[in-house]
Amino acid sequence: MSRTIYLVRHGQTQFNVEGRAQGWSDSPLTKTGIFQALQLKEWFAASGITFSSAYCSDLQRAASTMQLIAEPSARLYQSAGLREVSFGSLDGQKREVLAQYDHEVRVREFGAEPYEDAIVRALQTLYWIASNEPDENTLAVSHSAVLVGVYSVLEKADSLPDEIEVPNGTVLKLTVKGSKLMVEDVIHI
Repeated sequence: MSRTIYLVRHGQTQFNVEGRAQGWSDSPLTKTGIFQALQLKEWFAASGITFSSAYCSDLQRAASTMQLIAEPSARLYQSAGLREVSFGSLDGQKREVLAQYDHEVRVREFGAEPYEDAIVRALQTLYWIASNEPDENTLAVSHSAVLVGVYSVLEKADSLPDEIEVPNGTVLKLTVKGSKLMVEDVIHI
């Protein structure tokens, strides 16, 4: 039996619409974000993919997306390991403000989380899920920087590009190969 983790970026939020970098701050899903999550639920169902367990970041936008996608009987878990990268005191600021500072300055002067640390914690969480979740398919809902970082680090199927965009609702299909995770596909609904 092969095992797969479907790593999803949450649906569109109000801060996404406003062009704000959310980080660890939060804003609710928009009507579009709810629609995106429901489209994903339909796509999974049409593909014959069901989840008896689902994981998400402990931020509300990810939890809301997970709850819309997962079956009512699924076991639901939240994990800080799947959180977005923190921008420190710049969380919630417009992207133009964030762009004024390189990442090292954000870490040093604004208390942002080092990007590499966020990717390590996300990978540790995904490897924990891969090692401890017995189900064939597992849903995990996270954030854009996490998906981009995970994608950049893991081995990829030959047909996949080196870099990707991850709009809201993007899915990374991660397969468990022995003790390794591999990106099998990128799905845009």
